[in-house]
Amino acid sequence: MPAQEKNLEEEEEPKESLPSRKRLFIIIIVVLAIIVLVPLGLIYGRKFFSKNAANSTNNQNGSQSGVNSPAANYSVMMANIAKDTDSDGLSDEEEKKLGIDISKDDTDSDGLSDFDEVKKYMTDPKKSDTDGDGYSDGDEVARGFNPKGEGKLLDLNRAISNQSF
Repeated sequence: MPAQEKNLEEEEEPKESLPSRKRLFIIIIVVLAIIVLVPLGLIYGRKFFSKNAANSTNNQNGSQSGVNSPAANYSVMMANIAKDTDSDGLSDEEEKKLGIDISKDDTDSDGLSDFDEVKKYMTDPKKSDTDGDGYSDGDEVARGFNPKGEGKLLDLNRAISNQSF
């Protein structure tokens, strides 16, 4: 029996969980990741914490740094967009050129916005009845009539279906 026990002990050698090459490869990858990620973290962290420190210092003093504040960024962004006080689709600059009210989206109160009168129907946004027929431009458009003169507005779908190509 002692010989049999010796054979069993020789056969039961501890097995490695990973071959030594795989283990070495994993160690190299982890070391490289640490070498790359730690400096990146320090650089980003320094930028992040220095901005926060500057903002908190300015906020404690009762003043704000206009450079990094969201309000300043929003103001710069909005300065690049044409101002439209009445939100009708025409910029204040366009409305001033046309001589219409920048604070009203329908200067002549005819039911058509200034944008629709200028860009869509090419009617006069200062006159509620461009063609002088007694009906407001808004009423004529709502009923399908041409606000610039006689006739009806073109029904594009009907015109397309009546066309023979």
